Amino acid sequence: MRIGFEAKRAFVNRTGLGNYSRNTIEQLHRYYPEVSLVLFAPQTNTPLFSPPDEVELIHPTGLYRLAKSLWRSKGMVTAIKQSKLDTFHGLSHELPFGLEKLAIRKIVTIHDLIFLRYPEFYKASDRSIYHHKFLRACKIADTIIAISEQTKQDIIQYFSIPESKIEVVYQSCNPDFFIHHPVDELELLRKKYELPAQFMLTVGNVDARKNLEGILRGMISAQIDFPLVVVGKPGTAWKEVQQLLSSYPSLPVIFKSNIDYRDLKAFFQLAIFSVYPSYFEGFGLPVLESMACGCPVITSNVSSMPEAGGPAARYISPGKPDEIGAAMRDWLLSDTLRNQFTQEGLKQAALFTPKASADQLMKVYNRS
Repeated sequence: MRIGFEAKRAFVNRTGLGNYSRNTIEQLHRYYPEVSLVLFAPQTNTPLFSPPDEVELIHPTGLYRLAKSLWRSKGMVTAIKQSKLDTFHGLSHELPFGLEKLAIRKIVTIHDLIFLRYPEFYKASDRSIYHHKFLRACKIADTIIAISEQTKQDIIQYFSIPESKIEVVYQSCNPDFFIHHPVDELELLRKKYELPAQFMLTVGNVDARKNLEGILRGMISAQIDFPLVVVGKPGTAWKEVQQLLSSYPSLPVIFKSNIDYRDLKAFFQLAIFSVYPSYFEGFGLPVLESMACGCPVITSNVSSMPEAGGPAARYISPGKPDEIGAAMRDWLLSDTLRNQFTQEGLKQAALFTPKASADQLMKVYNRS
């Protein structure tokens, strides 16, 4: 079997969509080496991702090297046809124009439809582009992979796609998060990033949807003066967060951006717990990553977070800062409570292995 992937984000995206693409490619190669994998991407020589040697790479040639986005949307289909694939899988919401004319299986992964559920978080022009691309991909695909039951229900609700066309395949947790740093390495990384001796952690860009403001207001409500480390770049809520911090200058908040992704697990392993009160996620992978590192998680009781956290997370209402603050205060005051959730979290994360995800994907490829 020859499977092609639209793999742009594997090479250029450090966060969610990139992680999904890289994990998918690596786990399929590891557990199904007999399957030929072909990656189509505008750039394939970036330092972010080095695919296994056996994986075939295809990138723009000729004049398309000067118009890579045009190659990705239209020119790529010629290369797909020449590659004699059995299946083509768009890993991040899109399928190239002209693919519908090829007699191969067509699969697309839809991660979320947040731009439709929460339009206030997006510019009108972006919403229009996303709606067109995502809906078109869903219509021409033979099978749609949703990364959660929540995403599946949103595809049915917003795009009127038949349920029979959608398969839920959960993301895997990168196995590297299960490999814990020795104490001496952790201390070196603590010094490298100038982290306090103890801290709470939240991972995600400072966007309104990620709800850092809810954490901060929860800290204010519960009178928490314990350090909070924020791993993420400034985003749509940066101005509001800075205004809040200027009103409460004693809040011990430390921002860290552009950290090496390979060091992220050290942040989880050093933190006493993590907080992830997002209003909505396609899946919420940081919940699993935190648990795999032995870091208990407080997260939202909405969207897909309960699918990721199962019985092993402490759940709060993201729109209630007092509730967030109370949960954080409870865990700061009880080692026993944190340890209980730590052990349950390790069990929960172990359910989302690369092997389980690869097996589910192969069932989809063989059935499509």
